[in-house]
Amino acid sequence: MKLLSILGCALFLVSCASNKVQEAQVSFHTQTATGEMKNMVFAYTYKRQVVNMRRIPSFSFKDIETYQPFVAKNGSFGAVFTLERTALNRLFHHTVENQGSLMISMINGTVSEPLKIDKPIKDGKLVVWNGLTQRDIHSLDYSIAREGDTEEEAKSRAREAKAALKNFKPVS
Repeated sequence: MKLLSILGCALFLVSCASNKVQEAQVSFHTQTATGEMKNMVFAYTYKRQVVNMRRIPSFSFKDIETYQPFVAKNGSFGAVFTLERTALNRLFHHTVENQGSLMISMINGTVSEPLKIDKPIKDGKLVVWNGLTQRDIHSLDYSIAREGDTEEEAKSRAREAKAALKNFKPVS
């Protein structure tokens, strides 16, 4: 009898785990200077040149307050991420210090086209111009409120996104 109840609990836990929807993974990484320690960087090829990007993100999911998706020119999706107040000041100083460097985003494991930091960013907004999928948008809706949404709208959108994500096949 004990074995049967243990087996039942195990099956229940497995079924719960497979229904769990994972929050979006969002991070922004900045180009490093040549000579930084190899375990602190990863290689990224841009215009047939290899550049080193910081492994530790400059900004991540925890720094984002809201986002707003849009349809990109190439038919994929893009998004504007608005940073929280504490990260807004950091972004300004980061973009002052890293003029001329590249910054990439990694959203759910997909690397975006890099942005060149050409001026200080004062408004606290980071843009991913394209390359996001419908699945990424659902994942972001599940994890982050959209710009201008009320709390109730954000909760409703998160419920809809969770249901939509369950219809996607697991990424392997």
